[in-house]
Amino acid sequence: MRAETSLTLDLPEPQQLSVDDLHLSFKAVRALNGVSLTVHPDQLVAVIGPNGAGKTSLLNCISGVYRPQHGSVRFGGHDLLGQRPHGVAQLGIARTFQNLALFTGMSTLDNVLLGCHQRVRAGPVSSALFRGRTRRDELQAHGVAEEIIEFLDLQAHRKAVVADLPYGVQKRIELGRALALQPRLLMLDEPVAGMNREEVEDMARYVLDLRLEFGLPVLMIEHNMRFVMDLADHIVVLDFGQPIADGPPAQVAADPKVVEAYLGESHGSVDAAPGATPAHHSSTDDER
Repeated sequence: MRAETSLTLDLPEPQQLSVDDLHLSFKAVRALNGVSLTVHPDQLVAVIGPNGAGKTSLLNCISGVYRPQHGSVRFGGHDLLGQRPHGVAQLGIARTFQNLALFTGMSTLDNVLLGCHQRVRAGPVSSALFRGRTRRDELQAHGVAEEIIEFLDLQAHRKAVVADLPYGVQKRIELGRALALQPRLLMLDEPVAGMNREEVEDMARYVLDLRLEFGLPVLMIEHNMRFVMDLADHIVVLDFGQPIADGPPAQVAADPKVVEAYLGESHGSVDAAPGATPAHHSSTDDER
């Protein structure tokens, strides 16, 4: 179980994310078909759906990896369409990935420090001499990284090479790297996939603490329905890129269209069968 550790990051003011009528196709494959959602400050919105539903494609559109053919994505008054991923990050959107994207030959500390790079703005001369602003920025970055490592209970793995660490620990490191950006919005792509029950409970506490202490808005993709139902304020359900339900957790869990998409027939509610995958989708994710 995780220890109770306070985090005192200087996070900027949270901003609202608005996605409107998003359409994305890859030749004949329609990945997203009219997807709209809003993530208000201090809100956790979950996007759920069977494998291949377009969930990660949605995050890729928001983060600048994909450019949709139609629709709009706005964040804090900024139009995100046409922005490159580093530009989206500079606006304060951080994300984790469905498949871990860590530098496995580096230490835990070095991976978390990479998330601080947007805050280091020194020039080549001061960087070479390690003086002035470079020194101040680097010391500040190390302070932020160490605080995040403590918050995520990673002290025992601080100097360990990431490749040697268990999968659940690596998921926490990736969350730490995203937090090091000091974001205005956090996007989580399957944060508890492959974790055991204790690891899932710990991750839930980290996410809850971030929301309670900082009001950090979160857009999350996850298949673990108990995790989603416990944490989400609002849920959007996709099936084959099409929104089929949108509302509070209890309402969505009992929606017959959602039950059918997950189980193929009416079973009362999806909450009764966390992680269920329907027979009409492949076992690989969309997530082109």
